[in-house]
Amino acid sequence: MVKTNFDGIVEAVRLDDNKQLLLARFYERRGPIVSDHLLINRIDLVQRLKDGQRILIGKRLNKMGSNFETGEALLLTKNNGLDYISTQTGTANQDQFKGVPVF
Repeated sequence: MVKTNFDGIVEAVRLDDNKQLLLARFYERRGPIVSDHLLINRIDLVQRLKDGQRILIGKRLNKMGSNFETGEALLLTKNNGLDYISTQTGTANQDQFKGVPVF
């Protein structure tokens, strides 16, 4: 299993009617271990991305502790002065979480 450096993992999201992030089920890396899941709002996730944290999409492997099946990194894109969270580079006009389950 390849070790991937990350600061956090987004496992699932809750979106509003405009497809903008409301909450994310999030695991935070704390040294060699990872926290239990936390719920963080859009403002906190955007701030983490602005601070340069590497946040990936993924899911915790069953009964494997701090091991995750990881996917793409989340990126912060700016369009018309607004911040958008996306898994794809380029301009976006809404948050895009390709392959992330909704809770």
